Formats: sequence, C-alpha cells, structure tokens
Amino acid sequence: MNWKDYEKEIFDRFSEQFSNAAITFDSKIEGRFSKVFRQIDILIEDYIAGNRIRIIVDGKYFSKRIDVKDVEMFIGMLADCEA
Repeated sequence: MNWKDYEKEIFDRFSEQFSNAAITFDSKIEGRFSKVFRQIDILIEDYIAGNRIRIIVDGKYFSKRIDVKDVEMFIGMLADCEA
C-alpha cells in the first residue's frame, strides 16, 4: 500500500461512519493566523447542537515512530485551521 491508497482508505472509512457530515478529500483551508492555504488530507465538518465542528485528518503512512516535533507541528496546524 502506498500513501495515496492509505489516505483514500481512511477517507472511505470516515465517509461510511459519518454519512451525515460533509467530508472532503484533499481540501485547502486558509489559516486563521498564517493566512496561508493549508492542504488538508481529510476534512470533516458538521454541526452539533448548533455549533460547527471541524475535524482534520492528516493521513501519514510512516515507516518509523514519529517524534514530539511532528505532533507539535500537527497541533499548530489544527489551531491555525480552527479544528
């Protein structure tokens, strides 16, 4: 399996599980702080009790363990994309 197949498989699973949500594959969101368009592998958007929720999935197919810097980068992206 390559990285693109991996991302597609994740997308298909989320699409099945959250059929009422808007799920987008390979979308772009302008960062709130950075003002740069960020590439999002899988974007899930829905409303719960009148509040918008935004979930970002960054589907990486790593062959080794990630370190804390990778986690911190992802957390920064979540904040910038208001997810």
